[in-house]
Amino acid sequence: MNRRSVFLLARRSVFLLPVFLVLAATYTLVNQSETISEINTTSGKQYQTIAEINTIFAEDGGTVSVSVVSTDVDKKMYEKTTETRSIVKSAASNDTVSSSSNALTRSALIRIENNRTQQSEQQVFPHFLVHIPKAGGGGTLKALMNLLFTSNEFQTTEKQNQYRLCNEGDNEFKDFKSSFKGLRCNLWMSEQPYDSRANHVYTVMRNPVEHVLSMYFHCKESHDHRKQAHFMPSLDDWLDHHVERLEFGAKQPILARQRKNLGPFFCYDPINIQSFFTRFNSAMTEEKLYNKYDVIGHMDSFSKSHCAIFIRYTGYVPPRCICNDASTTSRKLLVDHGVVHHGATFNTTNKQVAKILKLTAIDQILYERVRKVFSKQVKDIEEELGITLCD
Repeated sequence: MNRRSVFLLARRSVFLLPVFLVLAATYTLVNQSETISEINTTSGKQYQTIAEINTIFAEDGGTVSVSVVSTDVDKKMYEKTTETRSIVKSAASNDTVSSSSNALTRSALIRIENNRTQQSEQQVFPHFLVHIPKAGGGGTLKALMNLLFTSNEFQTTEKQNQYRLCNEGDNEFKDFKSSFKGLRCNLWMSEQPYDSRANHVYTVMRNPVEHVLSMYFHCKESHDHRKQAHFMPSLDDWLDHHVERLEFGAKQPILARQRKNLGPFFCYDPINIQSFFTRFNSAMTEEKLYNKYDVIGHMDSFSKSHCAIFIRYTGYVPPRCICNDASTTSRKLLVDHGVVHHGATFNTTNKQVAKILKLTAIDQILYERVRKVFSKQVKDIEEELGITLCD
């Protein structure tokens, strides 16, 4: 290239640069406009700029990052920290927008996020329900589906924008389906341990003594295990076998999908199995659990756990979950699998309890911390929305 050509190219570049800058600015403004419009539609407000939105968020105790040009749809709309979990602390109306501060609540943000991931062409992993075996997972999924499919929000939404929960059993993450019966999956339940790739994670725990008994009787009496039931010994022999394994160095349970390694009983492995699924160790604080799980409920507050998960999952409040008159409902066993004896009602001997406590020493610590964490998570929801959740 000669000197004249270089000179002409440089000269043209000087004139073209402002054009490129204008185009870039126009592209950014279009993306900002789309984002602001989306937030205004969800919130019912009339924000003018992204700066205005972030200023309001900051004034309410935390910064919520709203991306205006990023296409990384699996990025969280907000970080799960103590500060940003409570964007609005004042009581809000049922549209989940604070009238006093004009700021978006966490429920409004999750609706925006769900809308974005629903319309994405990518395979996004927004919501994960960790199914701890025999800790109410089946009942929880059934309750959440009922709350979703019967909600006014779902019924009035165009089918192409509807979503659902999908049960993957104990499949690996790579096998997760993208849709079921014409609706796109946006929450998956699976017998998989906690996975940080999910934007939002939920689970339900069970009293460890009840949990171990439930696992045993499921293998001994349920329809699901009728082909392997003859392998099951007495409760004492089963507990003795696993106590011996623990004393010989077994550190974590064998998962159900590794059935060939589950001999000689081909049943659940009770050694601190809830700690394994939640990725908990005794050094993990309540604050860490609080930040790790959007909701970590327990079966002693079964209905309240379902309602809390649903609200954090969808951003909507089902009328049946509101108990401002302080009325309560008892825990119901939604899925019994044909089992005759149940963990909550079986009379154990002192020796049997001692063995179970040895097998679940870490689970016992976890359960006590979960009860406190869940109470705080419920309080967050009630303060944000000005409601009382049913027990």
